[in-house]
Amino acid sequence: MKEDADLPSLQTHQPIMSPTAFRLTKNGIELRNPDFDMLAETYAAKGYAMWPLIDNNFDPKLTHEILSDSRLQDTMVRQLMGYAILYDFKGYNIDFENVNYSDKDKLTAFVRKISDAAHAYGLKVSMDVTPPSDSPNWSMVYDRAALAPHLDYLMIMLRPVRTDQSRRRSRPHPTPG
Repeated sequence: MKEDADLPSLQTHQPIMSPTAFRLTKNGIELRNPDFDMLAETYAAKGYAMWPLIDNNFDPKLTHEILSDSRLQDTMVRQLMGYAILYDFKGYNIDFENVNYSDKDKLTAFVRKISDAAHAYGLKVSMDVTPPSDSPNWSMVYDRAALAPHLDYLMIMLRPVRTDQSRRRSRPHPTPG
């Protein structure tokens, strides 16, 4: 954690750190960072609340399989709550992208399942969503009105506008990674 040696203690109501930490897999939740213990300790010592990011690897096929398996979802929720207790998390940040539009309702139901469990443990939940657009898997899949009652925060993802090789502007769009 050499790069964070000079991490400031922020003078805010509650500074939050949301490191990329967990990934959905066909076997459950995977901890992505081998140095997560040190990361969590460093930020906690500076007064940050830890809200780790959970992603789906932007894999629509895998995400469909997970969204179609309620037992696997239950396992994942239990794993996430276990990690929250172990590390004293204050919340989670959900970043599921490139989800099949046909899974829209299943996505909302899974987020609700995560949120219900998290709220029962006193945790906050945020979710990253793209700005509304006509892209089925990158934007229309988020039923923002149905998600909002289950989330404490809805985060709008904005990314730089890409340009092509001729340096003409292209329209803004979600970009994975």
